[in-house]
Amino acid sequence: MKLILVRHCRTDWNAEHRMQGHADRRLDEYGHAQARVLATALKESGATHIFSSDLLRAQETAGYIGEVLGLPIATDQRLREYFFGDYEGRLVADVDKEFGSKPGEYWLDFRKYGGEAEEDVRARMIEAIEDLRAQKNITPIIVTHGASLITLQKHFGIETIPVQGGYRIVKHHGDRFEELSRWQPEEEIFE
Repeated sequence: MKLILVRHCRTDWNAEHRMQGHADRRLDEYGHAQARVLATALKESGATHIFSSDLLRAQETAGYIGEVLGLPIATDQRLREYFFGDYEGRLVADVDKEFGSKPGEYWLDFRKYGGEAEEDVRARMIEAIEDLRAQKNITPIIVTHGASLITLQKHFGIETIPVQGGYRIVKHHGDRFEELSRWQPEEEIFE
């Protein structure tokens, strides 16, 4: 099965480098511009369905894609971002300092802060993907979030960080993903 994995477009908290988690932020003006370009880039993708996290930033991104492709959007709570607990709304740099992480290293166990652990997010993301695999002859676009997408991709053998407002087309071989192509917006389009 071919999957098109999309990371939602920018919100004000993305711009400020804040941890969003389940905080329901909308796309900012820049994010709306990204989503229009992303939707156009997906026009010839061959997608047959769109599945989105139920959080607004993912739904708004999916809305632009659905409008251009003429496809309805189904939401799925299992495609949500990690719940970061007490860290939601905090600056990533501050959290990195507290965890002793280098920027870009992911410290994905937030249980002691009232949030989720990596294994919980991985389980719900994989369950959602497997439910899609059970449907025959579909090519779904999955609009989700950065940390959740990192966890899903890592499980299936892809280590790179997903680009905001970009997509990756993968072939799902059951136990691994094979990357077929990827696309990311050129920043200067939005300047």
